[in-house]
Amino acid sequence: MLLAEIAMWLGGKEAAMYIGFSRDYVEARAIPWQDDYLPFRVHYKHAIGEQGGQPTRRYYRPDLDALLVNPKTPSRSLYRPRFQKRPGVGDLAWSKA
Repeated sequence: MLLAEIAMWLGGKEAAMYIGFSRDYVEARAIPWQDDYLPFRVHYKHAIGEQGGQPTRRYYRPDLDALLVNPKTPSRSLYRPRFQKRPGVGDLAWSKA
């Protein structure tokens, strides 16, 4: 049994491995903990492991699960029509680019 299967809060490396994306992907969608749910965002809290230790981010696993179920679609189209106006013709035609 993996730690990600039982833990509610995951570190950066575990969160990235859990959803199959890079750590940068998780950190780009991270927001500080608040009570409101925001789609496509991952809540985090700072946890201190030992006394005098550095605080580390812990990511909320249900938010990571939501990223897997509802992946964000691009905000703009990846394709554009390949029409252009040919000089002198006046109507649309296929471009050869």
